[in-house]
This record gives sequence, structure tokens and C-alpha cells, in this order.
Amino acid sequence: YLADINKLNEYLYELTGVRPDILRFPGGSATANATPTVMKEIIAKVTERGYLYYDWDVVSGDDTPTVYEPWHLAERILNGVKEKDHAIVLLHDSNGPRTTPQAVEIVIDKLSKEEYRFEALTNQVEPVHIKTDRLQ
Repeated sequence: YLADINKLNEYLYELTGVRPDILRFPGGSATANATPTVMKEIIAKVTERGYLYYDWDVVSGDDTPTVYEPWHLAERILNGVKEKDHAIVLLHDSNGPRTTPQAVEIVIDKLSKEEYRFEALTNQVEPVHIKTDRLQ
């Protein structure tokens, strides 16, 4: 896992000249793709290397084989961000026909009118971690 992170970060550095210091685990920090013991070890290793890891607190629903209409995804996001001071929304890109970009346009338009701000995710943002008993 760490070798993959290093390989990806070298590639990103070659492309951008920037070394990433934040990451999101595939499936999140509470992923079922690794045992809780292995995930705890991975979290400890990436943290030792200076990374902050982020999960999300709003799910768009665009991670299924079903391609939802943009308004459906937008509605999930809009409902998810209500009453949050800060939100990290989980969105995906893929090779298939996806409606996520159109949903994001709807969300940005609506939330901009409600005076929400959109900011880049940097290491200055307080991390969101999925709460689960798996990693206790």
C-alpha cells in the first residue's frame, strides 16, 4: 500500500511539482477492503510519514452501477450539507456515463445563492473521519 502511495505521489510531483500531503483511502478509513488491524497499521504509517487522511461526511450516491439523474445526486448532496459548518462531499469520476458533473453544477449554483463557500481541501482543513467500531 505504501509503495503505491509513493509511486502515485512521485507521478503527481512529476506532473505538478507539488508533493501531496493529504490522501483519501480507497473505501475510506473504515474500508471493508482491509481488516481493522491492517487499516490501523496503514493509518499509523501514513500519519508517521506526515500525511493527513480524510474521509467524508456527505455521500453523493454516484458510486453505484446505476447512473442517477443529476437532480437526484444534487438533492442528496444538498440534504447532506444542511446544518453543517463544513462538509466534505464524496464524489467520483469514472469512465462510464456519469451525471456527477451536472449534479455538481446544480449544487454549486444553489449553494452559492445561499452564500455557501467552496474551498480547496488542504492540510489546513480539519480532517473528517468515518466513525466506526471497526477501528476501535
